[in-house]
Amino acid sequence: MRFLRPSGPLFAPAWGLLLAVLAGAVASAPAGGETPTLDGIGAVDHRVLVPSTTPPWPAVGRVNRRVGGYCTGTVVGAQLVLTAAHCLWNRRTNAWLPAQALHFVAGYDHGRYLADAAVTGIRLASGYQPTAPLSLARLEHDWALLTLDHDIAGAVGVIRAIDIEPLPVGTKLVHAGYSQDHAHALMMDDGCHLVASLADGRILKHDCDATFGDSGSPLFIRAEGGLRLVGIHVASSKGRANVFGLAVRIRPSDIH
Repeated sequence: MRFLRPSGPLFAPAWGLLLAVLAGAVASAPAGGETPTLDGIGAVDHRVLVPSTTPPWPAVGRVNRRVGGYCTGTVVGAQLVLTAAHCLWNRRTNAWLPAQALHFVAGYDHGRYLADAAVTGIRLASGYQPTAPLSLARLEHDWALLTLDHDIAGAVGVIRAIDIEPLPVGTKLVHAGYSQDHAHALMMDDGCHLVASLADGRILKHDCDATFGDSGSPLFIRAEGGLRLVGIHVASSKGRANVFGLAVRIRPSDIH
C-alpha cells in the first residue's frame, strides 16, 4: 500500500435541495475541529466505516482536484472512472477543469491507497449544462467518465452497472463515499432504499446518508455476483428534516 500526501483544502462541491427549491452549495472543512451539521445526514447517522482495501471497496476512490476539493468516483472499466459532472466545473473561473487538474486515488484510507492515476481525458454526459438553472432536467445529465493514464483495474477491481427496468420503489440500496466529515475514510450506508423514481426513471430519490464529498459516489444493489451499480449521488437535501438524496440513474450502455 502506498501513501498519499494530502494537499489543498478538503472541501467538495455538491448541490443542496430544500423541498422544491434548488440552490447551489459548496462546503469547506470546519475550523477548530468543529463537527458540522451536514446537509443530507439525518438525525440518526447510519454510515459505518468500511475497509477500503477489501473487495469490492478498492474500486471506490477520491477524485482530487488540484485547485482544491474532491468528489467520489468509481472504477467502472480498465481505465475509466465514473463521477459527477459538476465536480469538474470550476465555479471560480466559470470553466471546466482540464484533465491534468484531476487525480484519482483508489482504495484510499488516511493517506494510504492501493492505486492512483492521472486523468488524461474527460467525457461529459451529453446535455449537461453547468450554468443552467438547477433542476431535475439538469441533474439527470450530471455524470462524467474520466480516462486514466493507465489501467488500475487489476489492482482495485471494477464495479459493473446493472440494467433493471423499472427499478422498484423500496429497492434496498448500498451507498459508499468519502463524506466531508470523513474525508480520509470510506463510509457506507447499507440500510437505505429507493424512495421514488423521478424524470421517467432517470433520477433516483433515495434515503441514504450522503453529503458534501459524496458527489459522484456510487449507489449499489445486491445482485447475483455481488454489488452492482445503479446510480451516482449528485444532490442532498438541506438540513436534517425530511432528509433525502438524488442520484443519476446509470446503465451499462452509458459506460463504454
